[in-house]
Amino acid sequence: QENFSHPEQVSFPAPIGKLVVRHSIHSEVATLPLSFRRQGVREVFFKINYDPQMIETVRLLSSMGLLEKEPVAVNGCQVAPRAFLEQLLKSRATGSTAPPREAETVRVVVEGSKAGRKRRLTLDATTRYSTRPVFSAVARDTGFPISVAAQMLARGEITERGVLPPEMAIPAGQFLKQLDKRGVRITGSGWRVADQ
Repeated sequence: QENFSHPEQVSFPAPIGKLVVRHSIHSEVATLPLSFRRQGVREVFFKINYDPQMIETVRLLSSMGLLEKEPVAVNGCQVAPRAFLEQLLKSRATGSTAPPREAETVRVVVEGSKAGRKRRLTLDATTRYSTRPVFSAVARDTGFPISVAAQMLARGEITERGVLPPEMAIPAGQFLKQLDKRGVRITGSGWRVADQ
């Protein structure tokens, strides 16, 4: 799917509420269809909420060529437009270094059929910021899973070897229980961490 295409309004748990999500590139889209091909997975896509103004800004910068990595000649010098833009933005950054006080929900929706009946399962992993220790919600739901996986590997709980996506190497039940202990709450109708 094309980046930023197919906008859709989705309701998320409080305090997030309704947001518009759009297609975006993400690693899961590359690995999940291969990992679960035998289970009948036919399509996987990823949607995310971006500020509409940011989307328009990115489109404008792209149309002007400022996201290109190949250098262009400027007054006898070779300059990569993207590197120039990155440096310019860094030099003008004035934002706060304090982590944002936010919440984030990662939602997985699985649609299919079982015994001839259509089924739909929706699971939400919601993470909130913390003040002691200080972590943003994004830092928690990005860093905690990596930390849990590294600890499981160190304890010998991950026995697979080689280059594999997480869904093919990490025992799901143990992994999800460890995330739950760290405040990454997964909710969904008829589903519990213990079921995995």
